Amino acid sequence: MTNAVVYLRVSHDPEGREQSITRHREDCRKLCERNGWDVVEECVDNDISASRYSRKRRPGWARVLELVEAGVADRIVAWDLDRLMRQSRDLEDLIDRAEKGLPVATLSGDIRLDTADGRFIARILVAKAAKESDDLSRRIKRQRLAAAQAGRPVANIQAFGWDSTGMATIEHEAEAIRDGARRVLDGEIGITGLAREWTAKGYRRPKSAGEWSSTTVRGVLTLPRNAGLAVYQREVVGDAVWEPIIDRVTYERLLRLFADPARKQHTRRVTTFTGVFRCGRCEQKLARDSTSGKVVWR
Repeated sequence: MTNAVVYLRVSHDPEGREQSITRHREDCRKLCERNGWDVVEECVDNDISASRYSRKRRPGWARVLELVEAGVADRIVAWDLDRLMRQSRDLEDLIDRAEKGLPVATLSGDIRLDTADGRFIARILVAKAAKESDDLSRRIKRQRLAAAQAGRPVANIQAFGWDSTGMATIEHEAEAIRDGARRVLDGEIGITGLAREWTAKGYRRPKSAGEWSSTTVRGVLTLPRNAGLAVYQREVVGDAVWEPIIDRVTYERLLRLFADPARKQHTRRVTTFTGVFRCGRCEQKLARDSTSGKVVWR
């Protein structure tokens, strides 16, 4: 009995519908049924690229290698070879594991990585897939530069104060930015205090469910798009077409404030019992701190 692991991967599926995954699963399952292979597991990497430009890990692919290494699977099944990999280093790693006769089956046919001809074909196919990734990356970069130069968003936005299009604001978040900028500039509140306030009010950080910090608040207040500036690869390239949250003068004042060298000279925090409490092991003085909202002494 041949034990097959089915690997399913699609590069782009931001809504998580898995429509392509479903089609590929059906085709791979039929291939296994025709050949009498027993499917021991399906490993899925949805909305994850295999190119060198991707920063995402591929847990599904890592699981495939685990099953192969453990001897649980003696055949890999995929819709096409470029669904498995688009980098030569990944292929060479698989070849090292396939020296004992691990075949890779696709809808286009088997590839024997334990033979010279099979390795030759696989290397050509992966090199072709890598070039396609390079060509696509170059086109996308050029399109995004053109969009930024025209003052349009270069991609879907995940920024506090903005909806996913990057063209419209989320008004209660935008008001928090305007109010926070004014109060910080007036010296009414510091960014650490503003971080605590935003956390207490339940404002969600973009790409994270964690609490706000002085660093993340500073990042929001100095975000160029809030002042109506278009950015490409962290460089301002011109005026944007969307309505800004704060005016340019306020934005530049914030930049000057946070760039002031005097702000980096932190005064040592003194509270009740500072210099009094000492560690029971090393006799060093303890300082008051907080972790997850709880007061601790370090």
